[in-house]
Amino acid sequence: MKINRSGFTLIELMIVVAIVLIIIPIIYSVFIYGLLTYDTSAGQIEIFRSAQPIILLLQNDIRPAIKVVDKFNDLKTSKNSIILEKMDNYVYYYQDKRVLIRKIIAKSGEQKEMQRLSSCLRNITFDYNENRLVSFKLSFRQEIRGKEVKLDLISSVKMRNLVFEEKLLN
Repeated sequence: MKINRSGFTLIELMIVVAIVLIIIPIIYSVFIYGLLTYDTSAGQIEIFRSAQPIILLLQNDIRPAIKVVDKFNDLKTSKNSIILEKMDNYVYYYQDKRVLIRKIIAKSGEQKEMQRLSSCLRNITFDYNENRLVSFKLSFRQEIRGKEVKLDLISSVKMRNLVFEEKLLN
């Protein structure tokens, strides 16, 4: 009688278990890293979607501005605020705690409009030069699913008030 010895030896089973015990933690860590990366990216996309209208509003206010004003009434331009003189009014952006505020003020000094633009803003900085280029950096921080997500956005806009430029040329 012939004995069938087709099976796995104890050594072969121990080798397979050892290999599996090495591979499973590697696969698990890659999977967890992928989930964390996905959460961070999804959070940054969410912040960017809420920041995009703010950036467009800033750009649309800066582009037609005549100039950046250092002072108007009791308002002052600083690193975290800016006063833009336009043809018929002033636009004042400033940060109040974690909120970006936009005020439209008539040339007479009367406040026309005030908007609260963002609640997850950590910091905003403005910079401008004699070439009529205004740069701003928005730093956002928001907690999403128990994790703080950060996003910094930088933009530069040239003031292009054509009426003002025509006066300069003449």
